[in-house]
Amino acid sequence: MTTVTGAGERFSRALLHAGMSSGEARTKAELFARAGAALKYPANAADAAHYWFVPGRIELFGKHTDYCGGGSILCAMERGFCVAARPRPDGRVHVTDAIDGRKTQWELAAGMEVSMGHWSNYPLIVVRRLMHNFPGCDRGMDMAFASDLPAAAGLSSSSALVVATFLAFSQVNQLDRQLLFRRLTADPAELACYLGAVESGRSYKSFSGEAGVGTAGGAADHTAVLCAQNGCVTHVISADAGPMVQLPWDPRYQLVIAVSGVAAEKTGAARRHYNRIALTAARAVELFNLHHGEKAMTLEHCFRLMHHNRDAVLRLVTQGISDPDLLRQLRQRLEQFDIESHVLMPAAVGAFQNGKIADVGRLADQSHRLAADLLQNQTPETNFLVRKAGQLGASAASAFGAGFGGSVWALLPAESADTFAGAWRRAYAAEFPAAAVHGQVFLTRPGPPAMKLA
Repeated sequence: MTTVTGAGERFSRALLHAGMSSGEARTKAELFARAGAALKYPANAADAAHYWFVPGRIELFGKHTDYCGGGSILCAMERGFCVAARPRPDGRVHVTDAIDGRKTQWELAAGMEVSMGHWSNYPLIVVRRLMHNFPGCDRGMDMAFASDLPAAAGLSSSSALVVATFLAFSQVNQLDRQLLFRRLTADPAELACYLGAVESGRSYKSFSGEAGVGTAGGAADHTAVLCAQNGCVTHVISADAGPMVQLPWDPRYQLVIAVSGVAAEKTGAARRHYNRIALTAARAVELFNLHHGEKAMTLEHCFRLMHHNRDAVLRLVTQGISDPDLLRQLRQRLEQFDIESHVLMPAAVGAFQNGKIADVGRLADQSHRLAADLLQNQTPETNFLVRKAGQLGASAASAFGAGFGGSVWALLPAESADTFAGAWRRAYAAEFPAAAVHGQVFLTRPGPPAMKLA
């Protein structure tokens, strides 16, 4: 009989085969062992446990563009969730964080109550949405996860948990027997768009919405988690399940991630700040539609209708607006979206394709400045980390994700990455000792997407 530890080692070998670096693959054996051991409900031959690896993601370009209909440049990372799940014979769902012992549980029922601001909200909204969209989801599950992905750090731990719960709950309820489900999941990019809608609470095509987690986000994170390729950077051309281009990653370079220790949680005040940026974009679309014959669905659609003329879009959006604060917010939001989506991103695609790392650095600097000055979603900590990375010799650096804390990526030649990481960590601890206690610096590279291991 295969032991849990033996299974964990087998899973780490599978991840190594999928392209994960050997050190990261080895660390996953213990995580899978802890996740498997946390499944307390007794198993029988018919209810064997299922296992998945679900990575976090790094957003290289595409700050606050996905929910506006724009593209992104992303990659999966080698840290993430090691997940175990097993069906239960009753209608209860038990979810356990095998690292710190946190648990949540509930009975499957219509109108299950969402606990806003609590981590349990993420698995619950997935289960509730699947019950709403797919009849017959009446079998409970035990699910446990062990993650080496820092939470509330802008690394998409929340979306990874959404994906993990979807994979587990749909598996134990055998939703692949339903034709509608098979059609949805046949294309990972379309599935990513659906899960983005699940997290935010939106409807998606024929799948009607349910309450989400309270943030007006898009599907870029879910796309990276599900559609990335090992050793590649993924250019998502359109947020609406559009085409993707896999850009080669130069193996001579390494990514170094600095987690600031300033929590980028999408709850409370941080959620309000995040939604302010998203709602300004939505307001711009509403105002555009008041003065244009053809109705736009997204900010990107507005630009397409006006042949990517920002001044023409701005004239329609601001027509009749006298509130100076609203005018400033609309102008800044349009400028940031236009430059990030239509100037920096195409240039970055070319730079990655042609191996011009110096150009990536110049473009990343501009992307970060736009976020700091126009989105105003950066903190002194993330600004310091970007600035210090350049002083210490990084080829490129930028904060990423929702902002208001979180993390910064830096791009370094592989041979100097370890030395750089140590110096970056020490400089940050000296400047922001309180935040650095909760932060960390680590090396990673573009890794494989989510996968079922057994």
